Amino acid sequence: MNFIKIFLQKFGNGLFIGLIAGITAGFIFAFVSMKMSQSFWVSAETIEKLTISEDREVERNGRTVILGNIKNNSNEMVRMYKLKVDLFDANETFIEQCTEFMSTLHSGKQTNFKVCCKNSDNNKTIQHTSYKIYATEY
Repeated sequence: MNFIKIFLQKFGNGLFIGLIAGITAGFIFAFVSMKMSQSFWVSAETIEKLTISEDREVERNGRTVILGNIKNNSNEMVRMYKLKVDLFDANETFIEQCTEFMSTLHSGKQTNFKVCCKNSDNNKTIQHTSYKIYATEY
């Protein structure tokens, strides 16, 4: 009888310690994961501080290509953002959107970019008369 009592006490203590260790490990994992994901994603306020300049449209092999320069005017490094180009017809009606995924741009730095536009049907760009380019969150 005494053996069963000691066994249950030790089993209960082990179970308690295991639960506490598991919960602690879970909290540590959640905290580290949250901090790591925050370091990858950038806020909308930071994206707004990216400035696009010297953008121009060229045609290469029947595709519209938008070239330009983007500068990070924020105090934060920007990771994983998108450049989007909206194409419009003569009536200013939206007809196509092109996207380029970008990676790291350090604070105060600038880099060149290229956004290739193509129609998924025939690999050529739809005819358009104007475009608008902007940066968005990933």
